[in-house]
Order: sequence, then structure tokens, then C-alpha cells
Amino acid sequence: LIYPWLNEDKNITNPNWYIVRFYLLVHSFKIKEALEYGLFLIQNLKQRYEMKKALEIVNLLLDDKYHSNDNTIKFDLFNLGAECLWETVDTNLALNYYKNAHDIIPCIIDSESRIQVCKFYHRYINVLFHLGMNKEAYQLLKEYESVKSKSDYEEFILNNRFSVYYYRKGDFEKAEKRIQKSIEYAKKLKSSFWES
Repeated sequence: LIYPWLNEDKNITNPNWYIVRFYLLVHSFKIKEALEYGLFLIQNLKQRYEMKKALEIVNLLLDDKYHSNDNTIKFDLFNLGAECLWETVDTNLALNYYKNAHDIIPCIIDSESRIQVCKFYHRYINVLFHLGMNKEAYQLLKEYESVKSKSDYEEFILNNRFSVYYYRKGDFEKAEKRIQKSIEYAKKLKSSFWES
């Protein structure tokens, strides 16, 4: 009786149905479907600002049976966990998730997930700045700067974050040079959002 419901998403009025469906997939050993649906559900819960529920699903999916050591999926899960914790202002625990995601980057940096990695560095560096960990933020900036063949978007983010670092340090000349570089890359992106 329950199994036909696993494929139904039409006309769902109760958002908790998504969670029920996820756990039904888990308990019926539909591993691939549970992973795919779980990733969808995490985003859905984050949009509704239900971070604790989203984090619970992240932690369940971090079990190796759900991703068969697929580094890209593990990276995404740790990154999502860090975002959930950051949103709930548990910055120290968020930092642990960011560190775990960071450890996976060498395995995925040359893959199709470059933009995700760039966004990860952006958020992780922001967290370090927020926690006053400027030295660690600078080390991450230097690490990301060494990545070859960056896109204009990646160069924009990198220079933008360097400008923040130098500004925080009181080196306004370097901060201004980096923000000017950042603006140059923003113009190449042809997006008024980034130019602002």
C-alpha cells in the first residue's frame, strides 16, 4: 500500500510529506532514489529555513552506502551541512563541515564542479573572516589563487575576497588594487549584479 506513494509528488499540500517520502525510500532500501530525493529535499528544507531537518538528512546521507565514496556527492553534502549550520549560527560546527569539504577538493577540483568549488571557497573564506580567522582565510585565498585556468567568475570572486582581506588588515592600497581587478572581471561577466 505504501510503495505506490513513493513516486507521487503531485498536489502535495503538507510539506512534511517530502520528509515521509524520503524516509520511506531509505527504509525500502532504494539507495539511489533516496540519495537523489534527499539532495532535493535538503534544498527544499533550506528554502523553508528548516535547517535542523536538512542537517539530519545531510548526516544520514553521509553514510558511505548512499554515495559509494563519490567525492563530488560527499563534497556537496559537507558543503550543504556547513551552509545549514552557518544559517543556524552554529559557526564552530559549520567550520568542521567546511574543513571536511575542503579535504575533498583535491579529488574534484578538475571536474565539472569548478563553480561549486569557487562558491565553496567564497563561503568558507567568509566564515573564516566572520570568526576573525584572517590568517586561515588568507591561506585559503593563496591556495585558490594557485588553481590554474580560472574562469572570469572565479577571478572575480578571488580578487573580491582578497580585497576584503587586505581591507581588514588595513592595507588599503592592496585592497583597492584587488577591488579594481575584481571590477574588471565583473565587467567581463556582463552582469550589473556583480559590478555593483
